[in-house]
Amino acid sequence: PLASDELCEGNRSQLEHMQWISHVGDQGLWHVSREWLSQEAGGPTMLSIRYCSQQSRLFMKLESDHHFLATLHCLRALDLSYTPLESLPPSICYLQKLQLLSLRGCYNLRSPFSFPDTEITLCENNRNKKLTLLYLDLSYSNISTFQCDFFHSMPNLKELLLVRCSNLEELPPSIAVLSSLTTLEIIGTQIKSFPIEIFEEMRKLRSLKLIENKLLGLIEIKLVGHSTLNSFSLIGAPHIKRLSLLGCRKLESVDIKEVDALEELDLSATAIKDLPDNIPNLPQLRRLLLRGV
Repeated sequence: PLASDELCEGNRSQLEHMQWISHVGDQGLWHVSREWLSQEAGGPTMLSIRYCSQQSRLFMKLESDHHFLATLHCLRALDLSYTPLESLPPSICYLQKLQLLSLRGCYNLRSPFSFPDTEITLCENNRNKKLTLLYLDLSYSNISTFQCDFFHSMPNLKELLLVRCSNLEELPPSIAVLSSLTTLEIIGTQIKSFPIEIFEEMRKLRSLKLIENKLLGLIEIKLVGHSTLNSFSLIGAPHIKRLSLLGCRKLESVDIKEVDALEELDLSATAIKDLPDNIPNLPQLRRLLLRGV
């Protein structure tokens, strides 16, 4: 292990030959493991600096040196959780192998990253400005909106977590391109609406949680015939009147609560094994369909 001051003041080549770099808090140690990925990686494959304060030398370097991430081009996992990060440097687009990005608990983060051509000169291999991200966690951040084309840069995304993003007001149209998404959690936001068709494009979606989005003004949600959905949660949606999961043949688990306006619920031709006992007692429920279950 290397002390953080030693690493921050050391040369970049020392950093580039590590495989796994982890630093928790301002006084922690860096732990270097060459077993996280193969020796052929050619540089660090994981960087975690969660809980670093604004006075941390590494955090200051990340903010001041916009090309710092470009030196870590082999990164597969980047964890900046619970730091005072306000935005990611544009050099994030150099991380063409990045698969996991956690910005969980970044309380100063109001806007994620973009790829401004005026701020960075992309190398030949990065012209398409696409990331290979599979996992993105923006939970407990203060993001309020996304650029409209935000998700175009990460078409392979499998898990998207937007938990307790209490200032988030809308989803960008580009979320519809996430056809590889398997897990989507939208919990505790200020979102008022989104096109329900986006779920039809997510043909690999297995788990969908829509919880405590109390301003969601949708009257109806239809996920008819979704072929991969296994788990569905709808909690704290006071305006939903109709919900149809008809023909979701792999759907085994439903959690439906605090939907006091719900009048119609269709769970026909699903694979649910147990019907939660609160569902028949929903105050406005007039029609419950369970054909072919």
